[in-house]
Amino acid sequence: ALRPRRTLASSDVALCDGLPEDESTADGSSQWSTTPSEAMAEVLVHVEVSIRGDCAKDADEWLRDVNWRIKCLKEAEGVETVEAEVRPLERAGLPYEPGVGEPGGAYVRCGPFALHDENALPTLLYAFACLAARDGEEPEVTFDEADDCVRFLDRVRASQPDAASVNTVVAAKRAIEAMVALSEPLSDEHRAIHETPRLFDAGECSSIIAAAEANAKATGWQRTRHAAHPTTDFAISDVPALAWVARAATRRVLGRMADAFGLDAATLALEDLFIAKYDASGQRDLPEHEDGTPWAFVVPLNDDGFAGGGTQFVEVDDAPTLKPAAGAALLF
Repeated sequence: ALRPRRTLASSDVALCDGLPEDESTADGSSQWSTTPSEAMAEVLVHVEVSIRGDCAKDADEWLRDVNWRIKCLKEAEGVETVEAEVRPLERAGLPYEPGVGEPGGAYVRCGPFALHDENALPTLLYAFACLAARDGEEPEVTFDEADDCVRFLDRVRASQPDAASVNTVVAAKRAIEAMVALSEPLSDEHRAIHETPRLFDAGECSSIIAAAEANAKATGWQRTRHAAHPTTDFAISDVPALAWVARAATRRVLGRMADAFGLDAATLALEDLFIAKYDASGQRDLPEHEDGTPWAFVVPLNDDGFAGGGTQFVEVDDAPTLKPAAGAALLF
């Protein structure tokens, strides 16, 4: 999900020249659409940016920002290669004097990103978040980075050699725009948090935990399924013994979700159903974040044998931490 940034953190980052600008209508809307052929092609792209020096900050601070962005890209799941060239003041042929003058600049190239694979688009967005982060700041995809990504796809589209490739880029752009539309601020009614009675009984919760631990013993817990905010988890769909959980969640949770938020139950479907594990000797928590879907739910499977836990909603008054009983659900 996207949040507006208070200041435009990516203002010192520019896409490198060489790709045509979008031809837009007077109101800024794109004239491009897919061609009559619905054929799609494999399209792999790299993001290339120049990071200008900022005379409002000293060279050391600028260099820390640049190195942090490069570090975030190199650690990002799904970003295979990162190339960087940094020209601090000395290499720009100027005397080094912190706080004076303007750094030389930096060039960063990362990728490839598969535009024909919708699962790769969140990674592309996250790359733009990395390129906007300040030193020590956790990369976060906001509306600003989404706008940067859409402009990038406009340029990519203009360079494609055939209709099938154009269709692929246009589809990727529309997918990004759909993410933005789904991330618009919610009404007060839809910002509510609802707690349900127990939807999974104690025996079911215990059997889910047992199957999860057995699967983890055989294959290990995954830690890279979510690019921006990874959890120690695995998808329910990866464990045949837990296939019933998806069916049960569809029957027991989605109807309550529709009733709670005034939605049409027929329009709701499970997008990413997974089991996550937190413990004192492993992943203890998950930093502040926004989920990538308009609606979500959490069902704790145990509520004893540990201290802490719960889900905190930081933008709700008093930032409450809610801890429903095992088997109950938080809907939000």
